Amino acid sequence: MSQSITYYVYELRHPDTNIVYYVGKGNSRRSRYNAHINEASRLNQGKKVGNRIRAGKTRQIVESGKFPLFVKVYETHDEQMAFNEENRLIM
Repeated sequence: MSQSITYYVYELRHPDTNIVYYVGKGNSRRSRYNAHINEASRLNQGKKVGNRIRAGKTRQIVESGKFPLFVKVYETHDEQMAFNEENRLIM
């Protein structure tokens, strides 16, 4: 029996202000949070990253001795519904 994938929409928020600085979509097979923390570290090393603005904001937070808040705001087993919710939140 195969396990169904859960798709989710999440927000990265500043830990001091709770202000959302990024909205994204992930699934139960990978950790998006760890990917963002690692991307900030790669930016520090001068390596290429997918989104320099997001990585820079994450890096600033981590360098201050804190970590961004990772808040799941929507979950579904339908990937298209997750994309739709992500787009709705971004707009």
